[in-house]
Amino acid sequence: MRLDPVLPRRRAFTSVTDGEARLKDLHVTIAALLVAHGCNIGYTPVLGGADALKYKRLSHADQTYLRLATYRTANAALIGHQESIGLAQSWGGGRASKAMPAIAA
Repeated sequence: MRLDPVLPRRRAFTSVTDGEARLKDLHVTIAALLVAHGCNIGYTPVLGGADALKYKRLSHADQTYLRLATYRTANAALIGHQESIGLAQSWGGGRASKAMPAIAA
């Protein structure tokens, strides 16, 4: 899944200092952190040989770029994009969840 067109990383995941990101392949690091947090698996499964996937880099980016404000910005961008998808529109625009009906045993 490519998030770059949907989630412009310069606008969504900004540094806590609001400075320009100087980290090469920050999008790779952010994607790895989103998987690690979203799956509640920690850093170990997403570590890799690339500099963007080293423990020190993941830890730094986690503390510097991932916080409530940046999650909110990213979430708003994803929801906005989802609304433009035909299938999501046919299911009500994607802004509300609907519980599945219970299946009688």
